[in-house]
Amino acid sequence: DHNYIGPYILDGSLPIKADTLDNSDVANRSGRFNFNYRYRPAKVEGLSMGLNGNIMMAHTNFSLVWGNDTSGIYRAFPGTMTLTDFTNFYVDPFITYFTQSGFKHSLRGRWYSTNNDLNNGQSNSANVYFAEYQFYKNFSRLAGLNLTGGVLMNQTFSHANLYAGSGTPDNRSRNYAGYMQLDKKFLDVLNVSVGFREEHFQINSLESVWQPIFRAGLNLKLSNHTNIRYSYGQGYRYPTITERYIITTTGGIYVFPNPQIQPESSWSTEAGIKQSIKIGNFTAYADFVAFWQEFHNTIEYVYAIWQPDSAGFKFCNTGDTRVKGYEISFTGSGKLYNNLAINVLAGYTYVLPQTLSPDKVFATDNPEPGIIPTELTYANTSTDTTDNILKYRFQHLIKADVELIYKKISFGISMRYYSFMQNIDKTFYDLDKPYLLPTGITKYREVHDNGSLVFDARISYQFAKHFNVALISNNISNLEYTLRPLKIEAPRTIVLQVSAKF
Repeated sequence: DHNYIGPYILDGSLPIKADTLDNSDVANRSGRFNFNYRYRPAKVEGLSMGLNGNIMMAHTNFSLVWGNDTSGIYRAFPGTMTLTDFTNFYVDPFITYFTQSGFKHSLRGRWYSTNNDLNNGQSNSANVYFAEYQFYKNFSRLAGLNLTGGVLMNQTFSHANLYAGSGTPDNRSRNYAGYMQLDKKFLDVLNVSVGFREEHFQINSLESVWQPIFRAGLNLKLSNHTNIRYSYGQGYRYPTITERYIITTTGGIYVFPNPQIQPESSWSTEAGIKQSIKIGNFTAYADFVAFWQEFHNTIEYVYAIWQPDSAGFKFCNTGDTRVKGYEISFTGSGKLYNNLAINVLAGYTYVLPQTLSPDKVFATDNPEPGIIPTELTYANTSTDTTDNILKYRFQHLIKADVELIYKKISFGISMRYYSFMQNIDKTFYDLDKPYLLPTGITKYREVHDNGSLVFDARISYQFAKHFNVALISNNISNLEYTLRPLKIEAPRTIVLQVSAKF
């Protein structure tokens, strides 16, 4: 199918070369094949093994920046569209064995291989190897005590000039871990869970990092229809090969490496209550949860002038941040009348993402000679410092879906609301000039500051027992909206789908 983003057509307003791409170049094509196999030896009770796999080939495109905020909004800024021919596959072997003493042993692995041929000199390939051994035991004599433990290994071998910021196109990352978790039920009303994990990280020959991680949680049954829960957990994110070593450019926009970037650590906690509701033949669940997360050495994608005449992105540790909020959700299904049934799903999420160190200097830019470098802080790199909101976040998100089913016919409508993205990198505004990067982002955000309300709809009919035909329309109001600055989302699409299940 043809992608909704096309190549840019020059009108003489930009002093740049035209793209050599046409609409046929940006068409999407894909195909894939899956297989699953399981074997249970008749002579070995409790043993099963198998192999799952997938292979996929596709031609896709990715646009980094739109042409402009008006006539070029559904076209890529010259030089910023990347075409990719990729082939990837994975194979997942597994073995599971239940012993007579009640132990469950499982060994699973994965070999994932990908090769991406890009039209801009950024081709890359990688092989990922994963293996995990896990055991599980229920100690019935200890009144419902469950023990889960295991070890895992994850290694990535990457070959790409894209990551030559390390000094070589060949990079390797390693992650090893061991973990254990205890779950215990008390008096059939309280479930308690405690877990511990030891992580090891390393990229190339850099120093090895060992990090312990702890988590705990409980679930209390107040009545047959009401449960409350609480959890606490620690987190640790080691920088990826991409975050440390990526170095590339497209359409005059650069991405710079940061070998000095540090790991990000965090802790989070949440408390919630879930209530079941039954009215006649209609059953529903209402859930409310409040959460709080704090991050140290937060890793953010920052857009700035990192080299003379070269604005672009770099992964940086921007300081300490906090994310808190709450979520309300409702799900229900049942019969309304005779053959008429209904399914309902709705949810609202409020998030307050804030930097706790808005004035911390996390980097220094590198402008043209004669211009004094600027010490970069979250405050002076933001378009809006009100409440110190983090960049590229939505504070309000609403989703709802209602489906009516009558015999073999079903009709559904869904809604998504995204609030206005309050804060983005200020450099986007600074460069929005005719002689620099005239994207129109400043004007667009001033006009579209009320958020985005998107509706989808579908109708389907089941026939001949195994077949189903559906008419699906996404963005039925044909709303022009964006979820990521400088990238417009798809306009109205209508798809006729025929499926068979045997």
